[in-house]
Amino acid sequence: MKSAPFVAFGIASLLSLSACSSSSPKAGPVDTGSTSESTADVGNQTTVPAATTTTGPPKPLTPDCIDFIDAQTAAFPEKQRTEMGDLPDQYANLASKYDALAVGAPDTLQADFTQVSKTYQTLSTLANQAGDDIAKFGSNPAALKAIQDKAFTAAIEKVTAYTDSTCPKPKK
Repeated sequence: MKSAPFVAFGIASLLSLSACSSSSPKAGPVDTGSTSESTADVGNQTTVPAATTTTGPPKPLTPDCIDFIDAQTAAFPEKQRTEMGDLPDQYANLASKYDALAVGAPDTLQADFTQVSKTYQTLSTLANQAGDDIAKFGSNPAALKAIQDKAFTAAIEKVTAYTDSTCPKPKK
């Protein structure tokens, strides 16, 4: 039988991997509903790439992106969490940051942002119910079910790909 701390570590690790991995091999291109090429009519048909790569300094992050990165850092610290602390509030805050970023996201990602936000709200509620006991939260089958839900895992992959491209994390 697995010990509760081991299960807590597993849930925290899964959450960290699913939401914070900016180099996730699963995070591929996001289908935003547009095509990869556009046609411009300038007397004749010319096909040009829809997105061009620029060099130079990166664009400054928007306030929503800065808030989002701060919320992720708080909810998913680099060291393994051993105490509950304010994890319920951090999950709720992260849910609200996903809601804020959804405003500027393509329409094709709106349902995904809603799913991710809803899952973090659920995790916030479950963490609140666990009180100060991180092991109780970590061993809660409902928490594991929430992060393993196929709708959540599919949504977090799309949303992570989008947020990684629009809110890149500063390099250490």
